[in-house]
Amino acid sequence: MTKRALIFGLSNTSSIAFGVYEAMKAQGIDIIVATAPALVERAQKAVPDTQVFGCNVQGSAADILRLKEEVSVMWEDGFDYLVHAVAFSDTKELKGSIFNTSRENYLATQDISAYSLVELCRHFVPMMRQGGSVATFTFAASRYRSPNYNTMAPAKSALETLVKYIAFDPMLADKRMTINAISAGPIKTLSLMGVGGAGTSLKMGARRSAIGENVTAAEVGMATLNIMNSPGITGQTINVDWGISCCGMGAGDTELAFNTQHG
Repeated sequence: MTKRALIFGLSNTSSIAFGVYEAMKAQGIDIIVATAPALVERAQKAVPDTQVFGCNVQGSAADILRLKEEVSVMWEDGFDYLVHAVAFSDTKELKGSIFNTSRENYLATQDISAYSLVELCRHFVPMMRQGGSVATFTFAASRYRSPNYNTMAPAKSALETLVKYIAFDPMLADKRMTINAISAGPIKTLSLMGVGGAGTSLKMGARRSAIGENVTAAEVGMATLNIMNSPGITGQTINVDWGISCCGMGAGDTELAFNTQHG
């Protein structure tokens, strides 16, 4: 039986969701892509042979319900993978003091970046086959202070907590389904480039990694698919970052990781 995947949040060829898309395509998995309505044209150029739907996950579930109807018609007997690669915050409020955060943007960031996982699982998990899997994406700023990541950091923390609770819900557990959060290292995506100091983050990430390079979207995509295909792994936040997350602070500016051969 051909496996099927519904991928939310693919915007262009540099996005993490595109890395997942490529890994799945290489395995012959049938895919439907959904993204923000304003990004449909860009996403369609990235995946010209795949159906792309616009879907606004914020606020009312009207768009989600419309997409649910489309998917139920196309895949009457269900699908296997649900990929949540959705996050958004006003970039003006990501930098500077945390007290610059407005209530409006804080709530919108939580709604789009965290609560949308609950909404998508509520509507699409019942359509999924026995043993299916859900994946979402987080970042180390959920655990450690990361400059210029103000409003997004608590949203990622909330996302990781939601994964734990969703994993134990009978909606998934009774079908032996898994859900995990993948914590990727710095990748030059559209989202990262909207964060102040992105270039420095990429440079420092490479210096701290085991191989002197940042993880790629393609590598995260392959790791994500492997995790989604692994029964027994659920409710976890899994680092895919070439070891950055296990490094100490180092003795000085030129020793940012235990392995100093990278400069």
